[in-house]
Amino acid sequence: SPWAGGAGPAAPTSGVGRVAGPPAGVFPAGVSDYVAGLYDRALAGEDHTFRRVAVTGRVYDITIGPIRSGGVVVGGMSLLIDVTERAHLELEQSALREISEAVFDGASPDAVFGLVVDRVAAIFGAVGAAIFRFEQSGHAIVLASAPVGPVDFLGDPRVPLETSTAVGRVAETGRAVFVAEYPESGVDDPLADALRRLGAVGGAAAPISIRHRLWGALGIGSASPERLTEATATRLTRFAELVATHIGNVEAWHALAHDASTDLLTGLPNRRTFTDRLAAEMARARRFDRPLALVLFDIDHFKAVNDTHGHLV
Repeated sequence: SPWAGGAGPAAPTSGVGRVAGPPAGVFPAGVSDYVAGLYDRALAGEDHTFRRVAVTGRVYDITIGPIRSGGVVVGGMSLLIDVTERAHLELEQSALREISEAVFDGASPDAVFGLVVDRVAAIFGAVGAAIFRFEQSGHAIVLASAPVGPVDFLGDPRVPLETSTAVGRVAETGRAVFVAEYPESGVDDPLADALRRLGAVGGAAAPISIRHRLWGALGIGSASPERLTEATATRLTRFAELVATHIGNVEAWHALAHDASTDLLTGLPNRRTFTDRLAAEMARARRFDRPLALVLFDIDHFKAVNDTHGHLV
């Protein structure tokens, strides 16, 4: 057999085990088909190097090529190197760089949140990812979700925090958790039902804490129970902690911008905002050579309202 031996997925780290049989009996699920498909090309003298993710979520760098004897191809050889931790770290660092750049460029909270869930879904091989902001009423608001938006995902982005989901358990415990399998359909839990519709069988979630306060959660739904482990929750926690910094910065920046442009008493745009906007509109009118109109309203005897009832009224 051309597959007379190889390093099995359960081989001890201290040595190389020999496992006889076809690729499916030697290599991890999700990898064996690729290796078998390239064997004929290896016999034709071709070398191939690629990266493949197994069903369990482990990441392998794979090299397959011919074995030659006397200049003649007599067989094929494949080498698998488990690069899971390195691959995860590369993906996380790349995603966080993108998020940092978005925050630095002044992206809105919605844009930052959308970028976060999109990258988290890809990093964890999830069928869906979402950011939840907790409310005191025992509900959560879905601020962003991928691959579909909150409305398409849930209809009503405000959901009750049931403990049948990982997000609900985060709200209850403040710790990262994973749920390998959601309870049977029929339980009154719109979030679990929505995740099932995406193809998820279970999920994981990690707390997002901002200024030592449980702000919300970062959650994923997975179609593969094998990918929902303590290690998944730990990785998600690490990512959520780093993302929380960016969320806090975005919220603080937009709060400062709002305070600087809003009248504290009325909540209306203030004099500075009016002046800036007027200058911008005048510049626009000049640039496009278009007329500009400004309408002012003055309420008669308004001072009497202030003098009689006070400025708060």
